[in-house]
Amino acid sequence: MKYKPLRIYISKDKWNDAKHTVRDGILKKLSAAKQNLSIDKDIAAGIYVYALEEFGKLLLLKDCKKVDGRYIIKYRNEFVSHRIKFGKAFDYLQNNHSDEYIILNNESNYTSDLYSWKKFSIELIVETEARLGIFYVDFSDLQNNKDKYGIMKIPHVDENKLKGAINELEKVVNNFEL
Repeated sequence: MKYKPLRIYISKDKWNDAKHTVRDGILKKLSAAKQNLSIDKDIAAGIYVYALEEFGKLLLLKDCKKVDGRYIIKYRNEFVSHRIKFGKAFDYLQNNHSDEYIILNNESNYTSDLYSWKKFSIELIVETEARLGIFYVDFSDLQNNKDKYGIMKIPHVDENKLKGAINELEKVVNNFEL
């Protein structure tokens, strides 16, 4: 496994290029998710989740501190951490009244109360990460089962909630000031 530095330092030009590259990538992923909705909603949800994670990355880039003319990226503990990036994205969506699409199914106790997603943070982030399972097969730990491991199942996706989530994130990203 390749070593990941704790921090990396980049120029203002590189920082601006990175923000634009990430934003453009998010919009491409959302477009691909829309196109895949009619083919396979689980694949569309997986692509949407990648876009959501990248939105968290965009937020991390925007929040970088500048020291001695260079921007500091907290690389190992934030920039490459799914949980940190999803948390940043969920916080932003909730604080900007776009949080009704944090959950892609109707099976959750989530409400739009302030900081509500954090009440379910571990479950929510695990479920969000599990949607990426459409792109690979993995095993899950089965509690109280003699087989011990089962094939990971992808969480249910409500197609209407997914459509709304894709459209809302696209609107947020298009209006996001770099």
